[in-house]
Amino acid sequence: MNFEEIRNTILNENLNYDEVLSLYMVYLKKRLGILSNLPNYDEDREYYINNYLFFNCYAYALRLDMPLIFRDAFSRITNESFLFYPGVFSGLKCPKNANEVLTNTLSDVELFNISGYSIAVMFERSVKGGSNDFHFSRLNSSNMWSSKNGRSAFISYSSYIDVPEDYDIVKILKLV
Repeated sequence: MNFEEIRNTILNENLNYDEVLSLYMVYLKKRLGILSNLPNYDEDREYYINNYLFFNCYAYALRLDMPLIFRDAFSRITNESFLFYPGVFSGLKCPKNANEVLTNTLSDVELFNISGYSIAVMFERSVKGGSNDFHFSRLNSSNMWSSKNGRSAFISYSSYIDVPEDYDIVKILKLV
């Protein structure tokens, strides 16, 4: 199925969340398959800053984009933006601990056959009265690390992994 067929299906059929997600995954597999193996900060920065409300650190680290047709479809169905979290594409629940973040991430990475670079997987140590959070950073073709700060327009870029306060690195994954 090409993108035009996916677009027409979304526009002309009354699809549920799982059906739109399935089509989005078809799109992502095709798109990720044509990307170069190494992410490029300079090439990606503008897209993720201009669309900052729709993407978090996980989407940025895995180089996931979302055309407007999918954003509109998910919003129409759920009344909110699509939530990127480790395991969402593998049918897994949002992770609650560091081990689940790692397991769920590996599952999505394998599903999309993402390879050729490294990502740092991080998890928040503890949160009073709330749930723990994850964070990701990626190694770019420049040999510099970058990460997107949640759904903000800020993307860090440095020679080291910028670990947020109260987070620990769970593992640095070399995606091969």
